[in-house]
Amino acid sequence: MISEISINFAGEQLKLNQYRSIFWDKEKSLILSDLHLGKTAHFRKNGIALPNGVIEKDLENLQKVIKHYEPKKIIIVGDLFHAELNSEIEIFRKWFEDFNTIKWLLVKGNHDRFSEKFGMEETEIYETENLIFSHESLDSLQKPQIGGHIHPGVTLIAQNRQKLKFPCFLVSENQIILPAFSQFTGLDINFEKKQSSTFKKYIITAEKLIEW
Repeated sequence: MISEISINFAGEQLKLNQYRSIFWDKEKSLILSDLHLGKTAHFRKNGIALPNGVIEKDLENLQKVIKHYEPKKIIIVGDLFHAELNSEIEIFRKWFEDFNTIKWLLVKGNHDRFSEKFGMEETEIYETENLIFSHESLDSLQKPQIGGHIHPGVTLIAQNRQKLKFPCFLVSENQIILPAFSQFTGLDINFEKKQSSTFKKYIITAEKLIEW
């Protein structure tokens, strides 16, 4: 089941959901960032033991939101890939064959190196009438921006005083920072504190999205 919250951003109606993505109904577009495909295989290659199944779970979640919203376009706001070609990229290649009739647009991030091998449209910045999509925050926001890169998160204290960390969307009047779509990423819980803008947080739990 999809848990979602609708917001108005820059005059556009957007649906945030607990699968770390946004559906832009007017454009029939699914928006997400930071899948970092191939990251766990890259770490294992360098001698760091990690659990199996991370990429399979990420792709399963992506498949769920694609089937739910049936987008005509998928906008990846950077870091679709993480490192060199490896076994996990081959897993994605086979998975991608079932969804290559959808238009994929990659707004390139600092890790993306070989997405052209999948026939995706690529750009450094994607601009529409009302919005700018850029992986990293731009110095000058001429239009409201949707970006990624930060992997935003929050820390909440449970009743037993245990500190729990959750990914989140950060939304201000002129900026949305997407959570990392992949479950295998760190969380930056201090970014929002350093900014002059005031962000509303939409916290992502395993089952629902919570406005904070």
